[in-house]
Amino acid sequence: MKKLKLILFISAAVFSCSVEKTQDCQTLECYRQIRYDSVIAIHDEVMPKLSTIVSLQKELQEAKESETDSSRIVLLDEAMMELQDADEAMWVWMRQFKFEMDTTATQGQLDYLSAQKKSAELMADKIKKAIGSAQELLLE
Repeated sequence: MKKLKLILFISAAVFSCSVEKTQDCQTLECYRQIRYDSVIAIHDEVMPKLSTIVSLQKELQEAKESETDSSRIVLLDEAMMELQDADEAMWVWMRQFKFEMDTTATQGQLDYLSAQKKSAELMADKIKKAIGSAQELLLE
């Protein structure tokens, strides 16, 4: 029973903290900042993974050069292409992301940032999937 009370207390504390953060936000500028930060956080999480992509591409190329099994060569080529597509997805996303914080916040900006968050999530998923697939292939 004490464990249940403790779990309920912790859950209530966590919930009240998240409600407080939302309640602190009373202006469009505040909501805009929160949405902007969430978009940039996704970018900042996966941007360093571009160096991992480059390293994996080199490893895959080296594995391909020493491979004699034609079906495995195809898999290595596909993994390299997937990594290249993931890398390009990051660059395309960055080029198209245009946002100015020094203007008055509008609902349109909030909508844009929501759409950009979805786009950034897709880009991040593509990067993570490509890296995971390449790493798995290299371990075989």
